[in-house]
Amino acid sequence: MSEIEWGGWLAVESTLLSGVDAQAWPGATRNARYPLILGHEVVGRIAEHTDAPFPIGTRAEVESSLR
Repeated sequence: MSEIEWGGWLAVESTLLSGVDAQAWPGATRNARYPLILGHEVVGRIAEHTDAPFPIGTRAEVESSLR
C-alpha cells in the first residue's frame, strides 16, 4: 500500500458501478463493510489542494485500493 503524500478536494465528474457494487447493494457480498459508498471507480478534476504537484483543474482518478 502506498503512502499518501498530499491531499485536497476532487470535483467528481464521473463514477462507475461495477459488478462488485451490484452485488454489494442488496448485501450479497460477504467481505463488504457497511455502511459503504458504492462506485469505486471515480474520476474528476483537482478542485483544491495543499502542496500538490499538479495544478487545480488537472484530471485525476481515485486509487480505489486506498481507504
